[in-house]
Amino acid sequence: KQTFESQSRIADIAYELPDLAMSFRSAPEVLSFVDTVFDTEVFAPDAPFTLTPPDAANLMRHTPFRRNEPGSVELWPLEPKSDVEPAEPWDAPKRMQTEISPKAKLANRIADFIRRELDTGAAVWDRKQKRPARPGDFLILVRGRTGGLFDGILQALKRRNIPVAGADRIQLLDSLPVQDLLNLVRFALCPEDDLTLAEILKGPFGGLDDDQLFAIANPREGRLWPAVQAARLPVTAFLEDVLVRRHHAPFEFLTHALERGHGLARPGWELILSRFGGPAREPVTALIDRAAAFDAGEAPSLQMFLDAVERRGGEVKRELSGPQDEVRVMTVHGAKGLEAPIVILPDSCAAHRSDRDGVFITEDGAPIWAGSKSGDVDLTTKLRAISEARALREHRRLLYVALTRAQDRLIVCGAFAGHPKSAGHADTSWYTVCQSAMTRLAETGRVEEIEDGERTIRRFGAAPDRVNPAMIPSAHATQLPAWLSTPAPVVTVNRVLSPSRLVQKSEPPVISPFGPGRAERLRRGSLIHLLFEVLP
Repeated sequence: KQTFESQSRIADIAYELPDLAMSFRSAPEVLSFVDTVFDTEVFAPDAPFTLTPPDAANLMRHTPFRRNEPGSVELWPLEPKSDVEPAEPWDAPKRMQTEISPKAKLANRIADFIRRELDTGAAVWDRKQKRPARPGDFLILVRGRTGGLFDGILQALKRRNIPVAGADRIQLLDSLPVQDLLNLVRFALCPEDDLTLAEILKGPFGGLDDDQLFAIANPREGRLWPAVQAARLPVTAFLEDVLVRRHHAPFEFLTHALERGHGLARPGWELILSRFGGPAREPVTALIDRAAAFDAGEAPSLQMFLDAVERRGGEVKRELSGPQDEVRVMTVHGAKGLEAPIVILPDSCAAHRSDRDGVFITEDGAPIWAGSKSGDVDLTTKLRAISEARALREHRRLLYVALTRAQDRLIVCGAFAGHPKSAGHADTSWYTVCQSAMTRLAETGRVEEIEDGERTIRRFGAAPDRVNPAMIPSAHATQLPAWLSTPAPVVTVNRVLSPSRLVQKSEPPVISPFGPGRAERLRRGSLIHLLFEVLP
């Protein structure tokens, strides 16, 4: 809008902002709360979103399309700090929180709340009718994945057996199923590596527990692999087959372990998914894609592939916008364009993130490195203030995105942060502006205070109705045809290898699209694509 405004002024053309006030997503109470949060009179003489005209871009007056579908907004009190902070062990895992830390307690409270809402049949709107909430109706938005809150929420949900989609972004090498597959590669290259073999035996392919592994490893003399061979475990035949295939291309090696798994009771895919669940599918698929790309451009060597993966790693972005009936925990940036009936904002106490590199751009487009704030002159002081104002407005725009993801219910909460004698939240934090908006709404008599144990929750809007959870239709497992689990016949083709063809870049011959049998081939392709569309 600012770009159109400035260009229209330069061209001396009449310009009017389009009216985009109608909201089809959120309930009236959610929109009223958003309008109150970003009331321009509260931010005067500044504007909530912009530094320059047009002023109309800062006016926030939504018109709800869902007038007859009420919702609610809740503001929870901050999770307080413990009086005694326990000493953390020197080897405590990174990004982990102690059980009595405010973030850990908040994560447990959110998980308990979701469990209670599911068990009591909290109602949400679905096509102008109410139905009981499901796990997929909950969306938890955080500002970042570090700091302990993100991982704490995931762990708290899993401990209560609540289906959760997992992280929306994961590092490839941090994924346990990926490490299980890479361990197969490591074992094929070096069967004398006892630690790798022990990890395979404890993983989904081996399925041993600590006592079973100890019974094999403790009395042995020498390496672990001869002891496993002597014990004739169910996984022994599979591991022997892994050693036989050590000279295969990475893609062929991994897909054989996942789809065939010679010697295993079930295919590798089933073992991995039964151990780690649906979130394991994306990182494993990313590793397979990496292996296919590696085979196409490099010599098909397991050693070179393992080295490339360990050196480069990589990030896997999981799509959490699908129809999976699981609680989604993701960043606000990743949630742009998404929506959910119940949205929870737990990461609300931090201040906006200022630009700390000290590099600013003048009006003439010249870059200036200002260094620390103590050495500022008039120009750098002005540039630093402009940069700070832009960061603050970006901070507010991100809050607007977070608030407007909610369809029916919005819950704002947080964990105490900062000095014990402080308010527990920064002056520019999301919690500060949401608390201010709830206070102004309370002055109009439209906010209800609810006693919940030793804390008081403020709610704007009516309490959600309760619907019998038995109304949720149960998903009956469909009997799959037998041919889906029947291995395809093995076709062996003798291939002449030469040093000049190790890279495998030769292309197969192309079939003419206008040759004989064209109609049959097109019909076959259409049927295959139709199967891809309708099969689960």
